[in-house]
Amino acid sequence: MVELGPAHARFQALRASPAGPASNHPGLVLLHTALGLTSQEHDLAGTFASWGFEVVAPDLYSLGPDPPTPEDIREVLRILKDLPFHGSYVPPFEAVVAELPRPDQERLRRGARIPLYAPDPRAVAALKECVTALRRTPGVDGNRLACLGLSMGGGYAWTLGTLDPRVRAVVVCYGRPLLPWEDLARLSAPVLGIYAGKDLRLTSQLKTWESEMRKRGLSFKSVVYAEAEHGFLNPGDVSAHRPDLAAHALREIRNFLQGEVGPLRTPPVVSPSSEPARPAPPRPIPSSARKGTAPLKAPQRLPGPPAASGSPEEVSDAEVDAFLSGSVVVPARRKGPSPPQKASRSVRKAK
Repeated sequence: MVELGPAHARFQALRASPAGPASNHPGLVLLHTALGLTSQEHDLAGTFASWGFEVVAPDLYSLGPDPPTPEDIREVLRILKDLPFHGSYVPPFEAVVAELPRPDQERLRRGARIPLYAPDPRAVAALKECVTALRRTPGVDGNRLACLGLSMGGGYAWTLGTLDPRVRAVVVCYGRPLLPWEDLARLSAPVLGIYAGKDLRLTSQLKTWESEMRKRGLSFKSVVYAEAEHGFLNPGDVSAHRPDLAAHALREIRNFLQGEVGPLRTPPVVSPSSEPARPAPPRPIPSSARKGTAPLKAPQRLPGPPAASGSPEEVSDAEVDAFLSGSVVVPARRKGPSPPQKASRSVRKAK
């Protein structure tokens, strides 16, 4: 684990480096699910490092000022799992919260620091810092950078590919676009989507997403595993994990990345009785990227996020720049919030 970001906005990140000499490696930003950095991200970082990637996996929950606990995250996810789902987005956050019973309202507002359903300027700034750190790492080819996100992280991968042209390939594993289509028109990187057939909240939208991407001349390929559940790549999710489908999905991901930022290394053949190869320790970050680095400690208090409207408007460059520069006031959003929408009857009944 390392710390990245400017002195006033430090965040923690997992790093993994390929073994061998530092020369012409591709780089990958790995984005976690709503559960945060878990054993799944650690395992995947090792896998991608074995392919030759220098990997940075930011902990978006270390951004502060009040990082959620695992219990906070589980409780918020329990409440949010049945929210109405319209198009690519959920309705504005406050409009949905207002329709829920008061105890759930309080829990959701307390958990609003979790950037689940709208791009957060702090998170986007952290992701851009990860791209910068990769480009400054010895042996990494700054023209061979990709990002891969899982679930919530998949939405942020789509967002990073749109807002940072240094990213050349995007992999979205059961994630949805977080930006309006007119903003996604800025995307230049091709996108590979990996989806679970039984995850109807997402797969029911795929045709719309494909149509919108095609309309704008954007590259989007989706692979759907009909018998899979959301989270099937995660060995830690006992109910959803499908090793056979996960292995196939990793081959699809590898082929896609090799075509866009390759060539990649041939993964080592590991016998069942042997220990899997471990990635090398991460290479030191150059002094230009480590300015202000301090020993790992509890995340510092940071400028607060903008009001949590939950509307999926684009995160502006001004907001990201203000956050990185240490401005306490985040500039106003460029677009007004969407008009309130009533939550569906099914949600009120369920809650």
